[in-house]
Amino acid sequence: DPEFAGAARAFLAPTFLDHGQLARAREVAETAYAPFAEVLDVATAPASINRGASRLGYVLQAQGDYARSTALFGRARAAAEAVGGAAAPDVLAMRRLIAVNEAWQGRREAAIAELRRVVEADRSPSGRLATQAQLGRLALARVLLDAGRPDEAGIEIDSVAAALAALPASTQAFQAPFLAQLESLRGERALRRGDAGEAVARFGGAVEGGKGGGAGHAGAARPGPELPPAPPWPRRGRAFSEPAPPPRA
Repeated sequence: DPEFAGAARAFLAPTFLDHGQLARAREVAETAYAPFAEVLDVATAPASINRGASRLGYVLQAQGDYARSTALFGRARAAAEAVGGAAAPDVLAMRRLIAVNEAWQGRREAAIAELRRVVEADRSPSGRLATQAQLGRLALARVLLDAGRPDEAGIEIDSVAAALAALPASTQAFQAPFLAQLESLRGERALRRGDAGEAVARFGGAVEGGKGGGAGHAGAARPGPELPPAPPWPRRGRAFSEPAPPPRA
């Protein structure tokens, strides 16, 4: 079944990426997307185009090919919007990933503005952590830190931490990716404020949180960027707000 094979390849590509096999990840993602690359009307196969374009876009993002990555995320966004409208979570996810590409290419102010819009546009119910608003805040904190604005980044970090703390303890126990991400961001904020001692402690908490240390670390995390049509983060793999790889020559 070509449709099933394409879906399997699309989900397999990020797994290769997680294990450092960049060339293999790209090969698989390109193969998964190829049957839909020339489809002009995204509404004819929205799920397949969304899935294939977003996964290939993520692989290319990790490899520093931001221009093509952005184009693919844009196509995935169009496919998602054709089905769910402009406020659909998959649409917001693609806007978030495009904004990060903008930031990694030096257009931080534009990225910050768009990430704030993504956060405001999310209409997910309360009591959930893996929403586009919270994922947008994590990405926004990363960009603000890179822009030398640790106090503003702290507002976003604290907001996600508060959302995490409000979850039932039984749910918090499964949020190790968010725990590691938050603790890593707090470590970077401490570094930028000149507090090396706190930074070391926070980075240590991020390592433990990334191992699945549970909810004992009040806000540590490492969500990889989630891509449609799967639910939003967390996902195993490279942290979405880790520093970007250098652009390709």
